[in-house]
Parts: sequence; C-alpha cells; structure tokens
Amino acid sequence: MKKVFFVIAAAFSFVLLSTTNTMAQDTAETTMEKVEAVQDEFKQISPEELPQAISEALQRDFKATPELTEVYKNSKDEYKLVLTVDGQQTTLYANEKGEWIQKDE
Repeated sequence: MKKVFFVIAAAFSFVLLSTTNTMAQDTAETTMEKVEAVQDEFKQISPEELPQAISEALQRDFKATPELTEVYKNSKDEYKLVLTVDGQQTTLYANEKGEWIQKDE
C-alpha cells in the first residue's frame, strides 16, 4: 500500500512540476515579445534630424521630390518615413546608412 501511495504522489508531483514549467515558459515568451515590441517603437522626430544618407537616397531613388509628411526613428537607428509622391502617400523604412529596409507594419 505504501508503494502505491508513493507512486501516486510521485506522479502528481511530476504533473504539477510540468504544468508550472510550461506556465513559466509561456510567461517568458510573452515577456520577450513585449520587450521586442517596445524596442521597435518609433518616436517622431523632425525632418531636419534625418541623416544625410537617407536624404540623398530619397533624391536618388525618386524622380519627383517627395514631400516628407512625418519622420520617425526607433532605438535601432531605423527610420520610418511617411511621404507624399505625386499625390500618393506612402511609408518607407530605411537604416541610418540610407538603405531601404523591409518592415512589417
């Protein structure tokens, strides 16, 4: 009888520890996602703060001079540009070197 009780107690402990570990992992993953989202936040800056390399890339890559409506920067020194070209508003992303990058909005 003692062996049966011991086996049941051991099985219950195993289930309890497994559940706790899974919950801890889920919490850690959620926390990491929140940290990444915060680090990727863009803060609005003035167009004058835009690096020269990005200004040159805009002039080089657009036939018509785009009108910068809004400029944002994140902690990774990536820039979000909201601009109007030929009456169409678009959003572009660039790094500080003036290279266009792909970002999911």
